[in-house]
Amino acid sequence: MSENLFDRIASVLARIGGDSAFEEVALVGEDGLIICSWGRGGQVDLLNLISLQLQTPIAELRRDSTGVELDEIVATARGGMRYCFRFFLVDGVDYVLSAVFPRRRPYRRATGRAIGELKRLLS
Repeated sequence: MSENLFDRIASVLARIGGDSAFEEVALVGEDGLIICSWGRGGQVDLLNLISLQLQTPIAELRRDSTGVELDEIVATARGGMRYCFRFFLVDGVDYVLSAVFPRRRPYRRATGRAIGELKRLLS
């Protein structure tokens, strides 16, 4: 990945994080490792760990003959934070946009807009 592309991805993550008051935002690659992240909450390691654990079941669901196409997984923690994992495909490569945010904070529109921008950058 070129430095210029990395900087543009970082800019998208910073914008979505700042505009949406997210604690953390990360782009996770097909191997389950974080490509780029932005945050102020220090939870990027947890996002990486959960993303690694989700990669295999997500890949299996995408290849399942039942036609299931998983779009996202959202989990709410006891402390009131939510963890969102939005899945998308670019040129046959699976990516995950991960975000941590307060429970009542809207996230779908912001993450959807970021996914659109990331798809354009990554294709």
